Amino acid sequence: MVKINLIPPEYIEKEKKKATSLAAASPAGFIVIGVTIFSGYKIHEKNALIRNIQELDSRIKSLEEVARQVDALEIKKKDIEAKNAIINKLLTGRFDYPKMMEALVTSLPSNEIWLGNLGIKLVAGGFDLNVQAHAAGIRTLVQWIERLESTPGFSKIGLGAVNYAAGEVTFPMTFTYAAP
Repeated sequence: MVKINLIPPEYIEKEKKKATSLAAASPAGFIVIGVTIFSGYKIHEKNALIRNIQELDSRIKSLEEVARQVDALEIKKKDIEAKNAIINKLLTGRFDYPKMMEALVTSLPSNEIWLGNLGIKLVAGGFDLNVQAHAAGIRTLVQWIERLESTPGFSKIGLGAVNYAAGEVTFPMTFTYAAP
């Protein structure tokens, strides 16, 4: 039996090369496809991270605005607390002056001492008083000093130079009053 091949050998060679290159290209194709899928996954991951960063940035901006508002409120709170402290200080000390004046007036012997000049200076914890006064006599002056010493709140009583002329005694006196 005789075989006759009607297909030229070049064509057969060409087809063999084609099959060989196709067999070699298949793993390379798989590698390219794998790299493409992996790259696509990494790009998707990168985009997700970028979106996450953008969301976090917008959240940080909104929280920074809240932080600024909190800081402004803290400043207002400190201002209000300072004002409250001043008001409380004024309220606690507002009756000290009338109490001091009442104690001073009740310590005076009636119709025997006249205050010519009264200087009052507010100090920590009370008042410093500076008095220029006239008395009917030395006994009245002594009586007033004794009353001041026995009246709660008065201390540091100091008597200046006493002048006695024409039956009238003039004198300066200093003392401190702290509300009891």
